[in-house]
Amino acid sequence: MDRDEELEKILAEFGPPVSPQEPERAAEKETGPSPAAEEPPKKAAQAEKAKRAKPEKGAKGKPEPEKGAELPAMETRTPPDNVIDFPQPDTSLTGRIGKLFEKADAYAEQLFPADDLPDDPERERREQLLPGVDWEEEPTHVPPSHKRRRERRPKPDIPPMQLAARYKKGLGFLHTRTVLALVLALVQLYWALALPRGWPVPLPLTEPLRAVLYDGNLRYQIAAALLGLSALVAADVLIQGLASLIKLRMEWETMLLLTVIAAVGDALTMPMFGGRGGEMPYCAVVAAAVFFALWGKFLRRRALRQSCRVAGSATEPYLVKLEEKFWDNADAYAKTSGESVGYGSQVQGCDGVARVQHIAAPVLLLLCVVCSLLASVGQKKPELFFWCLSATLTAGCGFSWFLAFAMPFSSVAGRLAKVGAALAGWDGYRPGKGGQGVVLTDGDLFPTGSVTLNGLKMCGELSIETAASYTATLIRETGSGMEKPFSDLLRTQGTIYRKVTGVMFHEGGVSGVIGGRQVLVGSAAFMELMHVELPQGLKVKNAVFCAVSGELEAIFALNYRLHPAIRPALQSLIANGLDPILATRDFLVIPDMLRQRFKLPVDRMEFPNLDRRRELSQQSRDSEAPLAAVLCREGLGPYAEAVVGGKRLVSAAGFCALFALVGSLVGIALAFYLVSAGAFASLSAGTMLVYLLLWLVPGGLISSWTCRY
Repeated sequence: MDRDEELEKILAEFGPPVSPQEPERAAEKETGPSPAAEEPPKKAAQAEKAKRAKPEKGAKGKPEPEKGAELPAMETRTPPDNVIDFPQPDTSLTGRIGKLFEKADAYAEQLFPADDLPDDPERERREQLLPGVDWEEEPTHVPPSHKRRRERRPKPDIPPMQLAARYKKGLGFLHTRTVLALVLALVQLYWALALPRGWPVPLPLTEPLRAVLYDGNLRYQIAAALLGLSALVAADVLIQGLASLIKLRMEWETMLLLTVIAAVGDALTMPMFGGRGGEMPYCAVVAAAVFFALWGKFLRRRALRQSCRVAGSATEPYLVKLEEKFWDNADAYAKTSGESVGYGSQVQGCDGVARVQHIAAPVLLLLCVVCSLLASVGQKKPELFFWCLSATLTAGCGFSWFLAFAMPFSSVAGRLAKVGAALAGWDGYRPGKGGQGVVLTDGDLFPTGSVTLNGLKMCGELSIETAASYTATLIRETGSGMEKPFSDLLRTQGTIYRKVTGVMFHEGGVSGVIGGRQVLVGSAAFMELMHVELPQGLKVKNAVFCAVSGELEAIFALNYRLHPAIRPALQSLIANGLDPILATRDFLVIPDMLRQRFKLPVDRMEFPNLDRRRELSQQSRDSEAPLAAVLCREGLGPYAEAVVGGKRLVSAAGFCALFALVGSLVGIALAFYLVSAGAFASLSAGTMLVYLLLWLVPGGLISSWTCRY
């Protein structure tokens, strides 16, 4: 068929509307050309082709080759200059070794046949040609996921960039106050530790003044005044604790406020009861707690600013959501495209450690008051009540509570900001223990530019332009990653997409009607399933075949290039208990291809059937699931980083809160025992400081582990 006839067919498909005076021609355009309306040359060509396919007895034609005889070479035409050369079979030593590995894999698969299934020739043939497909979704028993606790009053949904500007405002001043609180805490710690142990005090004082300051009762008032100065530096934290107490919803800032009040009261009442053998009150230790409260607030606010800046840097970001019971009756993370609606409200929400504190704070406070009453009034020593209350509250208000979430969150947010990902608050990852899968699409494994055309070969009577337009039209209907190379091929060949009807998707390919003819586009296995005869000795694996009316017309070889970050991302997902779910629409991207070509661990991946893959890979999905993360870059790298980072953050925060709770309970028990025994020296400020610092070690180790993936 020459170019003039091809142009007439294209104009017939996309021509102007037909006038009412030509009903017959309009009907022909709607239903496609009928066999009787075909041109005589085309009919003669088809008759000649059928004659060659089935020669009659006595007819002058080429006889069919006998079994074992060599088939004649296929007739090919000289391609134009804009045709890519078809790749030749690889006969090198590397190619031969690859063939040996393929034969070994095929032999290994035959060692474990599926004998438990009933005999079904069609099913066996389908599974042999298209291996690795989960034809039936088997539900597995999964423990119920934790219900999300919604905020009583959701925060306003502020745009991410405005929220980042709000977090930036005052961040430098907060850092300055944190450093000042550290200096005041160090001064008070030296003051509290130097006096009882006789350490030198670097102050040029006269002996009478030194005796007044360090030997008299004035030192207790000075300790209380220094603690008041530290409280003034962290006034916003203590005011927040007071506001929570008024609302009858205690937070850890409330515990800190009560601890400061108890320490000041103990310091002011010590001279009335003769002191405690020269020991200093716990004002210096409480001042250290004030510093850790400011430091935790600074780390959390800086991490929120980083996350909001990343989330607002892209106009059309990717959204990661944790869908409930998405695959195999289990939760799964899915990535869609859209606007980050709800991110500003969700990222301001309460984290998991704060929710634990809402429950632990009133319980620990009640425990401290009861223990103090038993150790003082219960033993008829009411003068020791402030000391007992200050000791139990200081031991219960551990330093690790202020860093339990802030430290791992700051570490994860800093790492994700480098790859263009941002977590969307605790609610998106709180039910992460039930999530076992991560949905991966074509763009995750092979982003734009990873699939290129490697060559083409014409096998039938269609022109190169027609075969390219037919194939590109059906490839576009699949919505796979192969659309880009075939659209480039259309521009190279100077042709356009065609009008297609009756599109049907199959495992391994797609079919449709173009110009009244049935067109099949798919893999080699799909062509065998559709009983399309393929050339003998074909060695190209990653190729797209195009067949028209049951006859093979063209072969397009593709080249897949795997980005270096894909394999580590998959290994990170699998190592953290997440099963990748291959929801690909590219019929060439199957488990066997990923295992043989790229050596990926496909045995740990799920490969649903075609209908489920198309459902799971929808780019726009109406879902009420909360946001887990916002991605500003495409590819599997940022996607895996966000999912794994959020999952590890939840685990790290949970372990840190657990260690902090255990440390508080053990500290209150030890303080109650030592107070009841009257062991002033064993319960000194230095001993209390060492105990609280030791409980920071588990949280620091866990926070450093959070980003090691």
